Amino acid sequence: MGKPITADDLSRQIELLEKQFFNANVHFELYMGLARGWNKHIRDIQNSPVFWQFTMKAHIDAAVVHLCRVYDSHKRALQISKFLQTVEENSHLFCESEFRRRHAANPHVDFLARSSRTIDLKQLSRDQAFCSRDNPLIKNLRMWRNNFVAHFNFEEALNQTVPMDRRHPLLYEHIKALIDGGHDILNRYSSLLDAKTYSDQFLSPQRSDYSYVLQSLRFARIGRNWNDRRKWQMIRRTIAERSSSASTLN
Repeated sequence: MGKPITADDLSRQIELLEKQFFNANVHFELYMGLARGWNKHIRDIQNSPVFWQFTMKAHIDAAVVHLCRVYDSHKRALQISKFLQTVEENSHLFCESEFRRRHAANPHVDFLARSSRTIDLKQLSRDQAFCSRDNPLIKNLRMWRNNFVAHFNFEEALNQTVPMDRRHPLLYEHIKALIDGGHDILNRYSSLLDAKTYSDQFLSPQRSDYSYVLQSLRFARIGRNWNDRRKWQMIRRTIAERSSSASTLN
């Protein structure tokens, strides 16, 4: 018989799973932000196209990898379906008396306990359905995981008919829905356990770190152009001065 699950164990699982969703969201937002600014900064990006193309690919690939981890189905993986099963099996930890015991040292425990700390089993069932293979988004993500992410499926690699990205597209809106859905689920149970929720926001207040990079490229290009113009102006001036001196000597 295994060690009994505690509320601390659940909180730790939430924290670790949330980091995966946060990382997925950061990579996804960086990718989408760069994509939105692509045309505007195309002249700057064209100076190093290989770097930018592989940077974009790395961000969207990383977002998908983090999602594949949290929505994995392996029995030994830290994944959200298994977490929800653990929540169901230990639903007694989600009640006001347990919350008060757990946070007895908190001077605000009476205020915090006013909000419901009892688990909603119907909502838990809906959350489990969202994270199950019955959800078409999860089914599609796992298909990508098994054919392209975790390993490169031989048949898919040599498929000369309709490629998988056309038969089973993994769209941007699908990725965003999986990130937001999982993030909301974890916050729901973190709030019940500890009156704590996690933010998906960047540390940057504008959530636009990438824009400063693109703007810096533009300023650098403008600076190079200005220096080039100044250099050629000096060359032309020197040539004109030498020509004038030669004419005078003649």
